[in-house]
Amino acid sequence: MKFIFLVFMVLILVIIHEFGHFLAYKIYKIPAHFRKSLLAPGISPNETIIVTKTQGMVIALSGFVFSTVIFVLPSALIYHLWKALLVGSVAGSIADYLWAVSMIFSKKVRIQST
Repeated sequence: MKFIFLVFMVLILVIIHEFGHFLAYKIYKIPAHFRKSLLAPGISPNETIIVTKTQGMVIALSGFVFSTVIFVLPSALIYHLWKALLVGSVAGSIADYLWAVSMIFSKKVRIQST
């Protein structure tokens, strides 16, 4: 039963992580939509947007920050699942960190839908 609960919590974590990116898109007035294939927001398929380095880094790191503050910390206090959820949050954010670091060395920052 604990395993099923943990899988459910990780699924919620992923959705909240992607919602953090969605909010960053909205802050910068970049059109973002919910994808039909997954309950995760993003830019329209086959769309490429060009943003500043600062905007790109905020968009890249907002998923981790949002999911940690909104979901991981409260879950750690309530359910004592902080180790599993924090590891899942960090593991899911490694791509975001690499994406943010790569923006430092780019002349133009392009964000493409996957």
